[in-house]
Amino acid sequence: IAYEDMRTYATISLLESCLKFLAAYSLIWITGDRLQIYPILLLSISLIIFCMYYCVCARRYDCVSFKIEVDISRIKHIFSYSSWTIFGTMAGVANNQGLNILLNVFMGPVVNAAYSIAHQTSGLLSQLSNSFFSAVRPPLTKSFASASIEHTHRLFIYSTKVLIILLSITIVPLYVLAEDILTLWLGQVDSYMISFSRILFVYVFILSI
Repeated sequence: IAYEDMRTYATISLLESCLKFLAAYSLIWITGDRLQIYPILLLSISLIIFCMYYCVCARRYDCVSFKIEVDISRIKHIFSYSSWTIFGTMAGVANNQGLNILLNVFMGPVVNAAYSIAHQTSGLLSQLSNSFFSAVRPPLTKSFASASIEHTHRLFIYSTKVLIILLSITIVPLYVLAEDILTLWLGQVDSYMISFSRILFVYVFILSI
């Protein structure tokens, strides 16, 4: 991403999606405990994708190398730089998993399952938004680092407008046809799934803005 090699990034992302689809599809023929086997498959895919990223970066970019070295000052610098990202990630985990716990305790497993289904559909939209900004973030960072504030502001506003249009094209049909799409996907839906899906569509849209 830092080198703006988006073709490689897109290729590996596409491969990851195909592997996850095959993992889910393979559950049809698996006779063992699917709840245990499926996360093992997903973990294996994550490790494969990580190794692919590392191999590509190590081969193409001279600055990428690996050696065991303990440098306290550098570790402190890295943590001070990444602390807000870590804080945001922890907040996201608490938001998603905490909500699942609350729904399961106070509303029951049916509502919890409905929310999980809705979260999967909205998760795809979040991934679309994150992938878009993965392409925009390097030029934004370079522009800001070169003290070109006006260009940074213009690029940020323009990319946000493009993302809003892209999400609107995607979210509006999904919001209107939520019941039909979920029925086509699952065969049988309840009102909780439809309501949660529509609420999360709006949530993703606002969060992206």
